[in-house]
Amino acid sequence: VDKQFSSNIYDVLRSMETLIIESIEGHWNEEIRSQVVRINNEIKKISTPEDVAQRFNQLNRGFHDPLEQFCMNDCAIDLRQKYHKYITILVEGGKPHSVERVRQIAKEHDAIINALDSGDMHQVRKAYNLHSAAAKKEFFWQLSD
Repeated sequence: VDKQFSSNIYDVLRSMETLIIESIEGHWNEEIRSQVVRINNEIKKISTPEDVAQRFNQLNRGFHDPLEQFCMNDCAIDLRQKYHKYITILVEGGKPHSVERVRQIAKEHDAIINALDSGDMHQVRKAYNLHSAAAKKEFFWQLSD
C-alpha cells in the first residue's frame, strides 16, 4: 500500500459516490432536504476535537445516507463500501479530522444541498467531486508525519 494505491482508491471511491448520488435525481424533496439540513446543522455545531471523535462520523453518514438511498446499483455500492473500508483502515493510525476540516465539510455539504436545490445534476456531480477531492487531500494530511 503506497501513495499511488491510496490515490487510486480515492479516485474509484469518488467515481462510485458520484454514480450513487445520481440516483437522487427525481427523488429530491423537502422531506429529504430538511433531514440533511438538520444533520448538517449538527455538524456545524462540532467545535472540539472530542466532538469530532464522538459525533462526526455518525453525523456525516447521516448526511450522505438519505442522498444515496435510491441507488439500485449494487456493484457501485459494494465498491464504495469496500474502498471506504480501506480508507478507514489506513487512516485509523493517522491524525483525526480537524475541527477546521469538519467546518469545511459542512460548507461542502451546503454546496451539495444548493446543487440539489438547483435540479442541475451537473452541479450536483461537481459539488460531490469537490467534496471528494477535499476528502482525499485531508486523507493524505491525516497520514502525514
